[in-house]
Amino acid sequence: MNSQAVTLTNLRPWPEPIAPTKEGYLCPDGVLRARVTSVLNYFTDGSENLLNWAEDQGKLVALEVVGRHWGWFRDLSREEFLKRVEPEIKEIKAGQRAKDKAADIGTSVHKMIQWRIRGELGLSTGPEPKLSDAATVGYMAFDDWWKASGLTPVRCEQVLWDTVDDTAGQLDLIAESPDGLELIDWKVTNWIVPKHHIQVAKYLHMGRLWRDIRRAR
Repeated sequence: MNSQAVTLTNLRPWPEPIAPTKEGYLCPDGVLRARVTSVLNYFTDGSENLLNWAEDQGKLVALEVVGRHWGWFRDLSREEFLKRVEPEIKEIKAGQRAKDKAADIGTSVHKMIQWRIRGELGLSTGPEPKLSDAATVGYMAFDDWWKASGLTPVRCEQVLWDTVDDTAGQLDLIAESPDGLELIDWKVTNWIVPKHHIQVAKYLHMGRLWRDIRRAR
């Protein structure tokens, strides 16, 4: 890091790991602080696009069932038609399954990134996570970006907090670049929504209580 990057006269030592609970993070000063992500849920919702997508999947299921039986449904009464197609729609449940699959992909990619970064930091990693084909595609996108980023990991999964509003959060990565320290938050998603920007901005504020972090993304 260049000599201009550090402006804090007394650098605070990085906190030891803190395991989250359902209520939040119990910090070393004995204060239970709410998760940043939990607080954000009260005034902004980043899941609207995912819910719309899941709803579209449900519509596709209904259309698929109707299309499958298009040859005979016109001769049925409304009641008889609904009676025949309802069991198939309930059985498929593709909308919920697709939503669950997307969540599984995101979780798997996130775990693999953590495993990779922990290894580069010389931390214990445990067994290498197993990835589905879809999750492998997501991780490959990260791998290409990471190799070209020029970043060197400094801290990962670092819990920090703010004593002013009593919030805390786990920062995915603090890394060193030629211009100084950066904060990185991983998102495995098709959409970047306002909630994500607010979350990262809050993490950047908390990070700057410990180090001179130049930017976050």
